[in-house]
Amino acid sequence: MTKERSRLMRRNKLQSDCESERAAVADFCKIFQNETRTLYALALLLTADHKLAEECFVSGLDDCLSSTVFKQWALSWSKRAVIRNAIRLLAPGIDSNARTSREFDTIEVRSPFTKAVFALGDFQRCVFVMSVLEGYRDLETSLLLNCSPKDVIDARCQALRELAAAVGPRPVASVLDDLSSSFTLPAGA
Repeated sequence: MTKERSRLMRRNKLQSDCESERAAVADFCKIFQNETRTLYALALLLTADHKLAEECFVSGLDDCLSSTVFKQWALSWSKRAVIRNAIRLLAPGIDSNARTSREFDTIEVRSPFTKAVFALGDFQRCVFVMSVLEGYRDLETSLLLNCSPKDVIDARCQALRELAAAVGPRPVASVLDDLSSSFTLPAGA
């Protein structure tokens, strides 16, 4: 009887430990508050449109609030939610090199690199942001974009060629500095 009670107590402790390790609503709210600039910039890079970026950001928060993930995964999960919402809104297709978001021309951007990223087609831009800037593997990117890994590789290569042609060879550090300081957030963000 003592062994059974001990086993049940261990199982209950494990269960309560697991529950305390899950991200709560407050954890996601804190992430979206502390990482507003990063998450909004991610949404803006993906959509090249302030309205769509705002929608991705808010929908991403809504998705996270109803998610159950470990606390250690909460930031990654938040980024993934923003990316999934951008893909849902843009529905970028391999066959199309179109840029469906049109607000791009009015976005105030200081960096020639960021302008070049915004000028990419929706599919290429999503592939570039996900695989190069966010570090998603080709298989992960292809699963989220509903295409083959080869399509991801081809789109990334084309995006890199277009970016190189637009801004020329530059050290990675200067490109990342330009990226982090080139966005103007909308009022109230």
